[in-house]
This record gives sequence, structure tokens and C-alpha cells, in this order.
Amino acid sequence: MFKKAVLLFFTMLISIVSCAPPHHAPAGLEGMTVSSHMKETWGYGCGRDCTFNSDGSDKTELIFEASGAAKMNNAGRYVNVIHYPHSFILDAKKWSYNYKGRWSITGDEIEIVLALAGSECSVQRSEGKKKMMLACEKPLPSRLLICRVDKKNISDVERDVLICRDEAGSEVVFGIDQPIVTVILGEPSVKTYFYTTKPF
Repeated sequence: MFKKAVLLFFTMLISIVSCAPPHHAPAGLEGMTVSSHMKETWGYGCGRDCTFNSDGSDKTELIFEASGAAKMNNAGRYVNVIHYPHSFILDAKKWSYNYKGRWSITGDEIEIVLALAGSECSVQRSEGKKKMMLACEKPLPSRLLICRVDKKNISDVERDVLICRDEAGSEVVFGIDQPIVTVILGEPSVKTYFYTTKPF
């Protein structure tokens, strides 16, 4: 009698598990555009009578087309300054990268495979009154993003967001119903804040 009861229990358990609904991407993903805007501010001492400051922002858009095609647009600017007692070195960078590829769903993950379709970049260095143009680092020729829907506390409200990690393990948080602003404040201790915002 005991063995029959155990067998019946496991039979029911397997039946329940097999009938569990699969994970899926957010409703209406096809045709959706999600956006993330990141702002960073850093500053620290780099030696006697020397300070380093960095300030910048970049915006990333992911476009999920109904055909399964995907696009990613990333644009931004950064300014890095080293201050000395009687001089400074300032590097100002601006860029715009465009990628095209495909997206697909496996379980509760969205895989996005992208190839570089266009790029613009410039870096200008100023040393006192002297100015020169520097070479930009080459953008990655291809990108792989693994994304999934999760919940995150945004502006003191728990919201559904799309969290994407790239091949290097870096994480970007995209707003599903509206763009997300990620503010990162640097030295002496790094702090990250998330806010909602109207489209840029």
C-alpha cells in the first residue's frame, strides 16, 4: 500500500511539472524599442597637486523587429580631465555605433546576435592651448547579448525591466514601458541609481 502511494505521488508530481507553463518573452516584444541611458561621473586624486575627473553619458536603443531582425544604436560622449597646478589634459570623445542582426527566444532568454553596420568616432585632446585629434578605439565588429525580463526597484517602484549582458559580462538595464536612466557615481565609493524618464 505504501509503495503504491509513493508511486502515485511521483506520477502526479511528474504530471504537474510537465504541465507547467514555459517561460516566455514579454508580450508585444515584436516591434518594440527599449532604451537605456547611462550617466557616469568619476573623480579622484592622482598624486600630489593632481586630480582626475571623468564625466559622460551614452544612450543605447534595442529594436526588435517583427521579422526577427534586430538593431542596436549606441551613441554617447565622455570627457576626461587631468588637472595639474598650472595646466591640464582634456580628452573629449564622441561616438555613434550602429549594429544589425537577429533576435531569438530560448526559454526565458532572448539572444541577440549583431554585426557592426556603421560607426562614427572622434577624440580631441587639449593640453593647455594645444589641441590635437587622437585615434579612436575600433568598435567591436560583432556583439552577442543575452537578455531576460526581471524586476528591479526603479524610482522606488518595482518595475519589469529587460536586463542584457554582453560577451564581457557587462550589464545594461532597459526600460520596457519607458526608458531607464542609470546613474553611476564613482570614487571614493561606487554607487548606482536607477530612474525612469521620458523618451530622449
